Amino acid sequence: MSIAIATIVLGIAFLAGGIAAIRTGWLLPLQRRHVRRPELFGWAQIVMATAFFVQGGSLLLGDAGVRMGGSTIGMGLLFIGLLASVVAQMSRRTP
Repeated sequence: MSIAIATIVLGIAFLAGGIAAIRTGWLLPLQRRHVRRPELFGWAQIVMATAFFVQGGSLLLGDAGVRMGGSTIGMGLLFIGLLASVVAQMSRRTP
């Protein structure tokens, strides 16, 4: 139960960071030097927040099938968010 609550709290933190990056372009000081596209990075954080919400919600439910499905969907979303955040950190090529 405490792991589920921790993942949901982590999801809330990612959601807040993603909304801030999309609306204002604000990033954490450690990320400012690396991120080239703050809006894409914000969307990546929202996808990762959704992954944490799915995983935490599935852990709160008692059925083993639901937990396995939620974990699988959450990991897929987390991977998509990770790829989007890597793309957001890559520099744009100008011909």
